[in-house]
Amino acid sequence: MYGPFAGFIMTIVVAVIQGVTVSAGGGWIGIVMHIFATGLYVIVAGTIYYFHRNIKGALVAMASGIAVWMIGMILWNILLTPLYMGVPRDAVISLLGYIAAFNAIKVGANSLATLLLYKRLRHLFEFVARKAAKSRIDKKKKSNNNDAIEVEDEGNANHIIKDTNEEKGVEEDKA
Repeated sequence: MYGPFAGFIMTIVVAVIQGVTVSAGGGWIGIVMHIFATGLYVIVAGTIYYFHRNIKGALVAMASGIAVWMIGMILWNILLTPLYMGVPRDAVISLLGYIAAFNAIKVGANSLATLLLYKRLRHLFEFVARKAAKSRIDKKKKSNNNDAIEVEDEGNANHIIKDTNEEKGVEEDKA
């Protein structure tokens, strides 16, 4: 809906909040791992879905996100866990089956929840976004002393047409 960049920014915000509150025991490594894992997923899946907004695109996006998450987290655990926990790299490598299983369950559950909930919640997100856009338009109208008028575009979004452009016979669509 807002694209992969917005999803990545949200990932950073959530990871930091979670890392300093409910998961504070994980310290900085928990925040970094969260941003890395979820960030990979969001960027890959979000980019694919951004260009292919249908069920097939969603499934390909999720499968790609899962694959990138799994590969990324296996590599990231091999690199960071020995540094953070002070254990030999061989000990981490011997646990890769468990690390892979944990990550597969986690990202699989998140993907399934997204698949089941996104389309249902999308309408709510769009409603909230339209209300926020309308509020910004109303504020702009007041600050411009009614220099702009509001036009409904197929009931999905609000646009502003400047009176000056309308007088010239040119309609400028700003979304």
